[in-house]
Amino acid sequence: MKTLLLICTILFSSLLSSAQSSEIALSQLKSVPFTAGDLKITFTNVKGRMLVANLSNYLGYRGSIRIEVENISRVFATFNPEDVSVVDRDDHQADILGLEINSTNIFPAETRRIAPKATIKAAYVLTDKFEFPVRIYYAGKVLCTVTE
Repeated sequence: MKTLLLICTILFSSLLSSAQSSEIALSQLKSVPFTAGDLKITFTNVKGRMLVANLSNYLGYRGSIRIEVENISRVFATFNPEDVSVVDRDDHQADILGLEINSTNIFPAETRRIAPKATIKAAYVLTDKFEFPVRIYYAGKVLCTVTE
């Protein structure tokens, strides 16, 4: 009986992970959360290119991503924005460059400790621009492929 339960658990978790790596239209992305350990991650906005500049620094066109992260556990959990990667149709990778405060101010993206049952929201600028479709990774695992 325990063996059957273990097999069912393994099959169910493999079905969940394969469902997470499916194709999702950009317009539907914000309604599809992904789980990574104790975190529920929702990508609320993904842009392939935006102009990033301020008076002292011109960064050119970069991608951007807005993320909502909920800690679904009863203990503190860690979200590391450096573990987010976007890989485009030509296999060019863009990673998180920094936290976007407004269109002219970017600050280093830091690891966030999220309280139990709490949610954080953040907007990030990526290291490069990209073209759809893209694969979004977190902690080395593909979460989904996003199409326009």
